[in-house]
Amino acid sequence: MQNGRATHFVIGVDSNQNMVKPGFVLTSMVKRVDNAVFEIIKDVVNGQFQAGFHVYGLDKDGVAYAMDENNKALIQQETIQQAEEARQKIIKGEIKVTDAMTK
Repeated sequence: MQNGRATHFVIGVDSNQNMVKPGFVLTSMVKRVDNAVFEIIKDVVNGQFQAGFHVYGLDKDGVAYAMDENNKALIQQETIQQAEEARQKIIKGEIKVTDAMTK
């Protein structure tokens, strides 16, 4: 920042931060804790909950990126399409993502 003004592009993390400096936050990588909590509660209610380590990745909407009115002008539609194609390949297992939790 310079004189309170953003001078560089950034990517937010954990929650949607696109509105912090509209026009400078390319996107935010979002932890969808709401979806994880919903799934756990649903399992408890249905008597299907099992204790242990639960992973909520792209395949279970546990993580996402944020696109909204604050950043849509920064990202070309082609880039969004490429990101979605990569997302689907990760979900299908065609692209392997390193798992830091298993090391």
